Amino acid sequence: EAAAQLAEPLGGERRWLEATHPIITGEGLDGGTDVTRVTYRSYTQLQGSPGTGPSLAAIFVGERPAVIISARDLSVGALGSRHYRVNGYAPDSARDLLSNILLWAEQTRSAP
Repeated sequence: EAAAQLAEPLGGERRWLEATHPIITGEGLDGGTDVTRVTYRSYTQLQGSPGTGPSLAAIFVGERPAVIISARDLSVGALGSRHYRVNGYAPDSARDLLSNILLWAEQTRSAP
């Protein structure tokens, strides 16, 4: 899998983000959104019960998530494209998740 191939040269390990992580809760992010409950595209729901929370993992280098990984598509949803056979998030959820990821990355980049 791609995550394992990327984790090796970074010296990191792949782990699921905890439900309390700021990327998911939006806490501490200026303009962040609570995405502990998300909506999935119809195709994803037809494939089985995806649950109500996001499927986000990361490659951790030390205790810091260095690369965020989504088990479901974010890009097509964020664009609002109406392709049927896409296993991913509905547009609002995809945009909120991407927004939190970018806000978190900016915040941690500029942190001392």
